[in-house]
Parts: sequence; C-alpha cells; structure tokens
Amino acid sequence: MHKFYIPIVNYDSIIFNILKEAGSRGLSVKKITMHVFNASNSLFQSSNFEEIHKYVYAYLKRNSQKKDAFVMKTDIRGRYRINEASPKTRQLMLDFKEQTLCAETEKSEQYNSPTLFD
Repeated sequence: MHKFYIPIVNYDSIIFNILKEAGSRGLSVKKITMHVFNASNSLFQSSNFEEIHKYVYAYLKRNSQKKDAFVMKTDIRGRYRINEASPKTRQLMLDFKEQTLCAETEKSEQYNSPTLFD
C-alpha cells in the first residue's frame, strides 16, 4: 500500500500563511503544527502528527536563528511570529500578493468570457 505525502514545500507555505494570519502575537509551535496537520489531512491522505511536529519545530528553529530571518521568537517561550523587518518577509509578501492578484484576474476573465448560452 502506498502512502501519499504532501510535499514539504507545501508545509512551508502553510506555515507562512498561518504566521501571517496570526499577526504580531504569533502562535505556539503546537498550534502551528495543528494548523499544518489539519491543512494537510484529507479523506484520502493522512499525515503523521509527530512527523509534522518535528518538521514544523525544525523549520521554525532553522528560520529564526539569524537577525534578518523572516521568522522570529516572541517574548513568550515557544511562540513564533513573522519578522516584518526582514527583507525575505517583504519578498514573500510581494510574491503572495502577486499570486493573489493573478488568481483574481483569472477569475474575472473567466466570468467575462462568453458562455454557450449567450
């Protein structure tokens, strides 16, 4: 029996989106893990909570070590948030906005095109 896993790249984008929505207060590693776990599980695909927790913890730790890292620890132990002063964060936000604008443009073009019933 084959197990299908969501590529780790998707975990990265899920973590970024979660932290972006959390704002300046940030979230604990456990809450971030729960969100990633819920986002990656479906009826046909199950993920292992411990594996996701290990990945999220390592990802947050690895990406919060430098001063200009895009993730930073908060004053509360075990909480992380996005470092808004980081150049990498600004680039990721621009990429995210660009993707959102492209998706909205595609939707508007889709609705403006003639249908079979026009």
